[in-house]
Amino acid sequence: LNETELEDRESRLKILNDPAYIASFKAMWMSGKTGFGLKRLKRLVRLEDYAFNRTLADMTIDVCPLREWQGHTFADVFARVNAANAGKPLEGSDAERALLKDHFSGVKDEGDFVLAMLRAFDRDLSWYTVSANRNERVVRNLLMDRQLLPGFNDSGAHLTNMAFYDGNLRALKLASDGGDIDVAYMVRRLTRDPARVFGVKGGGIEVGDQADLILVDPSALRRMDHNNTVQRQYREAFQHEQLVNRTDGVVPLVMIAGHPAWHGTSFDNALGQKKMGTVLDTTF
Repeated sequence: LNETELEDRESRLKILNDPAYIASFKAMWMSGKTGFGLKRLKRLVRLEDYAFNRTLADMTIDVCPLREWQGHTFADVFARVNAANAGKPLEGSDAERALLKDHFSGVKDEGDFVLAMLRAFDRDLSWYTVSANRNERVVRNLLMDRQLLPGFNDSGAHLTNMAFYDGNLRALKLASDGGDIDVAYMVRRLTRDPARVFGVKGGGIEVGDQADLILVDPSALRRMDHNNTVQRQYREAFQHEQLVNRTDGVVPLVMIAGHPAWHGTSFDNALGQKKMGTVLDTTF
C-alpha cells in the first residue's frame, strides 16, 4: 500500500480487493490470536515478531470522516459492525448506517474489519496506539542506566506523523523523580555525553563554547503530562497537518549561538530569517 502514489487511491483499492493480498493480510493479522502453538504462546507472553500488537482495543481513532467514530477504539467500532450485521438496532446517524451497509456488511472477523476500514477511508483515517514505554518505572530505570545514552531519538525520521519531539523533556521529568542529583545526571546524559560519543563540538557551557542554551521551568516540567501534549497543526511548508508536541511554558527560552529562537509559547521572529547556528560536524 505504501508503494503507491499518495493520491492513487484506485491502486490501493485494487490491492485491498486482491484475494491474495486479503489472505496474506488476514493471516498476518490473526497470527497468534487463536488456536495453540508457538505463535499463540509468544503472543501470550508478549514476545511476538511484530512491534505492533494488533489489538483493536489499543487502537484509538483520532481522525475519521465519520466524526462520531473519532475518539473510539477499533474494538468499539468493530462491536458496532458486528451488531449491525447481526440485525440488532443501533442508535446512530443515517451516515453511519449507510457506511455500515456499504462497506462493512461483509465483515466476518477482525481481519475483514481492518481491511474494510482501509477501503472505506483510505488516507482520511488516522489512529494511534502505544507500542512501547507503557511502564514509566521501567522507562525511568532504563534512562538512568549508565549503559543507555538517551540523548538521541528518531523524531526527525517521522517529522509529520509521529510526535517524538518531547523525548528529552520526558527524560528530564522522569529523572526529577529522584531529585537534583538525578536531574544533573540526566542533563549531562542529554548534552555533554552524547556530544562526546558522536564527536560533536558542543554539549558544554565552558568559556568560549557556542551559546546553545535551553531554559527549563522545573515546576512546569513536573506538571507536564506528556501523554496529552500532542496536537495537529497545519504546516504550509508540508501542505498538510503535522503532529507536534505542545509543552508551552515548560521551556521559557531557547538560544542558538546566543540568538533567542524560542520564547515560551512562540518562535522568535528572527528564526529562519537570520543565521544562528551551524551544521554540526561529527568526527568518528
